Amino acid sequence: MSRTLPPRCRGLVVVVALAQAAALPARADAAAESAPSTPPPASASAPTAPPPEPGVTSGGMPAALPLLVSGVAVGSLGLAYLVAGVVVGAGGLVGSLATPRWSSGAPRPFPGEPVDLAQARILVALGALLTGPLVFALGVAPTVLGGGLVSAAAVVLRRPARAPEAPGAAVPVPALAPSAPVPADTDTDSDASPDTVDRCPREPGPVNNRGCPWPDTDGDGTHDGADRCAAEPGAADNGGCPWGDADGDAVTDNVDRCPAERGAPDNQGCPAGDRDKDGLADGIDRCPDQAGPADNGGCARAEGAALPQQAPPAMDPRCADATRLLVVIRGDTVEIPAKIQFETGTATMLAASRAVVEQVLLTLQCRPDIRRLALHGHTDASGSEATNTRLSLDRATAVRDFLVAQGVAPDRLQTFGHGATRPLASDADEKGREMNRRVEFVIVEMPR
Repeated sequence: MSRTLPPRCRGLVVVVALAQAAALPARADAAAESAPSTPPPASASAPTAPPPEPGVTSGGMPAALPLLVSGVAVGSLGLAYLVAGVVVGAGGLVGSLATPRWSSGAPRPFPGEPVDLAQARILVALGALLTGPLVFALGVAPTVLGGGLVSAAAVVLRRPARAPEAPGAAVPVPALAPSAPVPADTDTDSDASPDTVDRCPREPGPVNNRGCPWPDTDGDGTHDGADRCAAEPGAADNGGCPWGDADGDAVTDNVDRCPAERGAPDNQGCPAGDRDKDGLADGIDRCPDQAGPADNGGCARAEGAALPQQAPPAMDPRCADATRLLVVIRGDTVEIPAKIQFETGTATMLAASRAVVEQVLLTLQCRPDIRRLALHGHTDASGSEATNTRLSLDRATAVRDFLVAQGVAPDRLQTFGHGATRPLASDADEKGREMNRRVEFVIVEMPR
């Protein structure tokens, strides 16, 4: 027995039917996606396939194929949602436009239809109108995701296929071209040391240094292989070592004719002696080859020259002994055998320098004709100008006071302080500063 649908339910049936029709493609896609795929049976006689290479499944299918299928399924589901959203939204729009707006006084579209049913029909149409865009929006994300998966699968499937490799086979590595062997007798730097044993194959060097050049540590021109004093500069004719001075007379042993006996530099390191036998050693004798009195500097008096009013004192035997009188007079300069040393920054003379000043004292005793001797003090440039000038004068005065205390007449001595104004060497290093700190003796007045 057939029943006719009441007119008031027809609009609701149309909306529901449209929604079911829009959902049918999505259900079909989901069923296709969930259906298990049965791989083809493997032949019993077929050999065991090697392990799949990267990008290939265990059945020989490219790994990108499931990605492609998943992308198509997800994309289809998203498209179904998009279609359903359009259909539902369109149906709701048509239903809302076709239905008059209900009010208590408006005529009903279907005569005899209850008020609540007419209101429900209008609400269903409005709900479909609002639900359509929501369903459409829900389909956007699956559609984009499916498109991305399909694109990725397409990139992978376009890679060139590689032939399957045997299990455990190593990945082939391009072999480098073998370098040509170096002949055993090759000598690049031509130093008689083959390159196979030469530590410096591009730099010539002696065989006894394994083909490397000898360095010169002390920079004296004698390489370390032949330098007996590799850390101390010296002469090449002494094996790279500095010449010594066995007798301490400031004449090195290589030029000292008397290396075991102190002597004067101008006599090749030998004692000057007293050639004219006048009682004055040749080093302080103004006329070493002509006998003369000490009060005339060892020179003979000129004819008709006045004689001294009193007899000169007896000569000290040391005046004629060049091994004991080490001072040498060159022109106006009195050269002492060593420097006079002082305590740092003071005018206190060191005890070791007493013997040097006594040499000056003996010279003045042996040469009474030296009427005035100037003492010049010098310093390095370490301090201020005022400090250096005062210190240099104080040191010259300290030497004068010692000589006066030993019997030298004060009027025979003059003192000067020059500070650092007359250097002998650069003050850049200690060696130069040591040379600049000194006391010099210059004859100011004596008979000519």
